[in-house]
Order: sequence, then structure tokens, then C-alpha cells
Amino acid sequence: MKKLVTILVLLFSMGFNFSAWADVKIGYVNMKRLLTEAPQIEAINKRLHDRFNGPKTELESMAAALQQQEKDLKRDALLMTESKLAGNKQKLMDDFKAFREKEAQLGKELQDVQNQELSVFRDVARDILSKLAEEGKYDLIVSEGVIYAADKIDITNQILDRLKKLAK
Repeated sequence: MKKLVTILVLLFSMGFNFSAWADVKIGYVNMKRLLTEAPQIEAINKRLHDRFNGPKTELESMAAALQQQEKDLKRDALLMTESKLAGNKQKLMDDFKAFREKEAQLGKELQDVQNQELSVFRDVARDILSKLAEEGKYDLIVSEGVIYAADKIDITNQILDRLKKLAK
């Protein structure tokens, strides 16, 4: 308590003007909403779906084939010779390893493309936000880590409107 009183006394003695804060214009942007409602995000998702749907379907087919191969091996294990059983188990392990590698490669490629696309979107959104801040004479615009923001300072809809106009 003593520290708080000391800090307040120091601020007042240094001429700190609390009324200056009354003139500060603050805006808030809900980035989560931008990343879900912007038409550019829908376009990015469609491009990613178009590009990666084929390989994803192929992976799903591989997974189904591996499951069937494993079922067949379990079912027929008692009827096979030791060497044939060992060979089939090794083939299953090799196929599973190839599946995992292909899955990891596809995941990495998808993440890389997604990051590139989102980087372009963030640049566009940042430009729109900067222009809006200049036009609206905002002193501060915040986004992440905000616990509460009143509707009157939320400028997310204005940014979404501009993104929609830009998408057309």
C-alpha cells in the first residue's frame, strides 16, 4: 500500500496529467473473428482443400488398406509358416512406415502452404488496419490478450467490411 501511495505522489509531483488519457482514442480488433469471417480466409481454405484433398483421400485409402492388411494378418497368422508370417509382418511394418512418412510430409507441406497464405492475408489485414487507424485518428489499437473490450471500441466489423470490399 505504501508503494502505491508513493507512486501516486511521485506521479502528481512530476506533473503527470491524468486528463490527457481522456483524449486517447483506442480501438480493439478481434483477430479470431477476422480469421474466421473474412472472405479471404474462405478463399484460402478452398484453395487448400482443392490442392490437398486428393493426397488426403489417398492417405485415407492407404490407412484403410493398412487396417485391412493387419486384420488379414491376424486372421491368417495361424495358417502361415513362420517365415511367411515374419515376411508379412515386415511388409506391414514397412507399409506403415511409408504411410507415416507420407502423412508427415503432407502435413508439413500443408502447414507451409497455409502459413504462406495466412502471411499474405495478415499483410493485407495489417494494411487495412493501418489505413483505418490513420483515418479514424486512433492512438492505440489492441488485439491479443484483451480480457474485455466494449462494443464502441471494437473496430473488427469495419475491417471485415473493407476486407469484403477488397475481396470483390
